[in-house]
Amino acid sequence: MFRLLLPMAILIGCSAEKGMDFAEEYDFESDTEEFLTQQIHIDVYPSDGIDDLLPQTFTIDTAIQNLQNIALEMNPTIDFSGQVEGFSIYPHNSDVSVPGEVVQVEAHLELSKANSIASASVNTDENGKFQILAPAEVDYALTVTPIYPSDIPFEVNEQFDLSESQDLNIDLGFGQPIYGNIKGLENHIDQAYVQLIDTLTGLKGPHSALEDDASFLLRAPTDRTDFILRIQGYDNETIPTINVPFRIEPEEDLGRVLELDIGQIEPVFVQGDLLQPDGSIFRERADIIFRSTELFDVQGELTIKTNNDAQGNFSTQLLPGRWRAEFIPAY
Repeated sequence: MFRLLLPMAILIGCSAEKGMDFAEEYDFESDTEEFLTQQIHIDVYPSDGIDDLLPQTFTIDTAIQNLQNIALEMNPTIDFSGQVEGFSIYPHNSDVSVPGEVVQVEAHLELSKANSIASASVNTDENGKFQILAPAEVDYALTVTPIYPSDIPFEVNEQFDLSESQDLNIDLGFGQPIYGNIKGLENHIDQAYVQLIDTLTGLKGPHSALEDDASFLLRAPTDRTDFILRIQGYDNETIPTINVPFRIEPEEDLGRVLELDIGQIEPVFVQGDLLQPDGSIFRERADIIFRSTELFDVQGELTIKTNNDAQGNFSTQLLPGRWRAEFIPAY
């Protein structure tokens, strides 16, 4: 049984002596000189009355630009529309010769630009049609993540030119299959899912449920090489998050087979109560968070959240291992 004693006082402050030392040691003159040789970013938010302009970021080179006479020319708003489609096959198989069909893909599209507030995102309709309004830029990153069907690869375009309005047909294609089996999840297939993540950009592909035998199939873009296979449980399930990095060489046309053994998942029941420092019952509702620091029988990391009742009691399931318990009282 767990018994958490709750300290109820928190001290936030700083040392005046430390602040004085900082001021004495800080060279404001040299720092100003360094600042004048750097780039700065200026974010511009048009007022609500200007309907045809969107927020944008401008980069100023302080070495060549007079900061007392800055002229900024806003980029026009661009209409970007089109259709998302892909190639879906059934039954799932790594062999590209299996008959399939071109399908309309419901997807999430996002435009982003490094060090800039210029961005836009939208979900297509169920037929894959979309329309986005965004400031004209020549170096957006465009990401497309399928929602349905999910057996379609995602797409990452790190140099997307949106300098003028366009209607674009985005074909996600067939991709390269990533498939295999996860030993240890045979009795937990309804509690877990798998997902591909692009290592370089962090873009996450769609969630994919496991088959009855704990096998899976995902599809990766053909123009990317470094990925992470993420195995994860749904909220508050006792399935740890496991990240498996892998690489596909350009000459490998048949994707990748991943046969994984994650260990044993055998949850144990845990209960306890929350007490005030004086030993009385903590009756207010609090969030109780368990974070694993080491799991004995399975790979990965796990976070479980629960709450106490009016009597200070709480209960949950955890996996054998070492855990850190946190509480967050209402405020």
